[in-house]
Amino acid sequence: HYLFELEIFYPREREEVELELQVGVAQVSQEQKDTVVRQLAALLHVLDSDIALKGLHGQSDISTVFRFSVQGPDGTIPGPKLARLLRNQLLQEKTDFLLFKVLRVDTVMCLLRCSGRGQCDPITRSCCCDPLWMENPIRNMWHELSYTHYRSLH
Repeated sequence: HYLFELEIFYPREREEVELELQVGVAQVSQEQKDTVVRQLAALLHVLDSDIALKGLHGQSDISTVFRFSVQGPDGTIPGPKLARLLRNQLLQEKTDFLLFKVLRVDTVMCLLRCSGRGQCDPITRSCCCDPLWMENPIRNMWHELSYTHYRSLH
């Protein structure tokens, strides 16, 4: 369950990122939340106050998801750009830069277009094809994104 109330504005979800950390939600104190926010701010070269923590929830018994957005000099940083920036910074720094081990960094919204013939599953971040369409396995060998293509059922 959420430790504090989430404000859900669907257009803003494009600006939010999820950071999954290896720690049970029950073990995360307010002081530790504040420390992670400070560490994120240092990693992203912004002020602590530029990090807007939107939510915190347990993903499993051993992991917690921090959901946040970041205010940059030109406004709120778009989610895909923020996720990419955070991943790059974590790769450049020591892997143990944050208080807890990072398990995943991703956008809140699933941004796959699924070739316009399916829906992106927000949990798996993969395409679920519409009826009469199927995934193209050959194309997926070369692309990270899932695509769907027509399949005749006769």
